[in-house]
Amino acid sequence: GREQVARQRHLLSVVVRVGVAGASAIRVLGGGADAGMIAALAAHQAHGEKTGDFIERWKHASRKTLSYALVLPFLLGAWYYWLASDALDNRVALKKEQATEQIMNDDSFAQLVASSPQLLDADRSEIVERQHANIEVFFSPVFYIGMATLAWSFIGLIVSAIFAFIWPKIWSA
Repeated sequence: GREQVARQRHLLSVVVRVGVAGASAIRVLGGGADAGMIAALAAHQAHGEKTGDFIERWKHASRKTLSYALVLPFLLGAWYYWLASDALDNRVALKKEQATEQIMNDDSFAQLVASSPQLLDADRSEIVERQHANIEVFFSPVFYIGMATLAWSFIGLIVSAIFAFIWPKIWSA
C-alpha cells in the first residue's frame, strides 16, 4: 500500500539524483549528452525484457549507453578539430605562450625550481621545447578522442550498472 508507494518514490528520487550526478560528471568531461537518461531508459527497457538477472539487465542497458559513449567522442572531436579548429588553435597558442612566459621569466622559473630542483640541470629552451611538445600531445586529436572515449565508456558503464541494479527495486511489486 502506502509503504510500497513511499518506497518507490524514494527509490525513484535516488535514481533521478544518480542520473543527474552521472550526467553532470559526463558534462564535465566534455559533452552535453545526458548519458544518465540514456542509461535510465535502457535500464527501464532491460527491466521489461530481462527481469531476473542483474548481469543480463546491465548488459542490455550498457549496449545502448556504450554506443552513445563510443560515438560522442568522435562527434566532439569533429567539432573541436574541424568545425571549431580556430578556437582550439588559439587555445594551444595561448598555452604555449603561457608555458614559455613561465619558464623564461626569472621569478616564475625560481618558483618552479623550488618545487623541482632538477630543472636547474636543463637549459630553459629545452624545457620550453618539452613543454610545447607536451601541449601538442595533450591537444592532439588522438589523445582527446582516446581519453574522451575511455571516460565516457567508464562513466556509461557505471551509470548503467547503477540503473540496472536500482530499476527493479523501484518498479517491482
